[in-house]
Amino acid sequence: MSIIKNINSEKPFEVLPRELLQQCDKKRSNTENKPLSLQAIGLLCNLQSYPENWEIHKTELYNRYEKNGRRQIENAWNELVDAKYIVQFKVHNGNKLDYYYYFDVTPITNDQIKQLEEYHNSKSLERFDLKQKNPTVQSEQCSHDGISPTVQNEQFKMNSSEVNSSKRTDNIIHNQHNTHEHNTHEHNTHNNKKESGSSYNELINKVKIELGVNITPAYKNELLKIFSNFDDDIINYAIEYASINGSSPKQFLLKVLSNWQNANITTLEQAKNFKISSKKNNIVHFSKEKTPKWLQDRNNNNSQEMTEEEKAKFEEERKAFLQQLQKDWEE
Repeated sequence: MSIIKNINSEKPFEVLPRELLQQCDKKRSNTENKPLSLQAIGLLCNLQSYPENWEIHKTELYNRYEKNGRRQIENAWNELVDAKYIVQFKVHNGNKLDYYYYFDVTPITNDQIKQLEEYHNSKSLERFDLKQKNPTVQSEQCSHDGISPTVQNEQFKMNSSEVNSSKRTDNIIHNQHNTHEHNTHEHNTHNNKKESGSSYNELINKVKIELGVNITPAYKNELLKIFSNFDDDIINYAIEYASINGSSPKQFLLKVLSNWQNANITTLEQAKNFKISSKKNNIVHFSKEKTPKWLQDRNNNNSQEMTEEEKAKFEEERKAFLQQLQKDWEE
């Protein structure tokens, strides 16, 4: 897991059209574009704020916001589709469906939509039928000039919050004019995972094989949520450790990752420095050896002259330490 830093201190902000920000006003100057709710404007601005190489999980989109739930996000998304700030496509690709989304902070023009339709050889869709059981999707955000994965989406059903693992398709989100390739927001504490999005399916499959368990939709959801907090190397280590040491590896894996998350583990080295016990699937820190005070004093180069009383106490502690050391060695 890495923290995003903004190396360009001159522009730690977004430039947004005033018309977009006022598109919720009743007395707005531009009445040609459809009105938007504050939620829709906020969602679009939030999407625009991420750089091109940012990883967004579509299933996480419904859970990532502190004050807004799935229904609010769906409504805001549909508003943006209706107002042509988002254009979406459903394209048949062999035995699967590919979903593509394009967004911009200004309404996408009819000419742009026509070019996209020609590019995909498919008509754009106004809204997906939420009552229809669509195949599951996997998405990655790309630039319009070339595919550059920044959004990865685990499989989900359009009419359900549960994960559907029956079939997979690609769901690609494009930002029409996103130029944030080097935008790494100094105060942004979201997690940016190195290649983790593109390998989530591989990690899920590894869990299934290594742990020898059945991956249910509910369990898959739990894994995806916890996976978003770690790099792939940490997740792989957790899977391998759980397969070897977990008496109930399926839950042990979740417990391991959950405790690492609570302990703010961010590197593989930190993860390996945790002592993991399979007994009752508990996790504890490595215990530290208690260093005798006389040894600490010596290591701290305590050169002060000891009194007779201190010398006697020092000798007593030294003998006690040697006795304990001998006892431990015999055991």
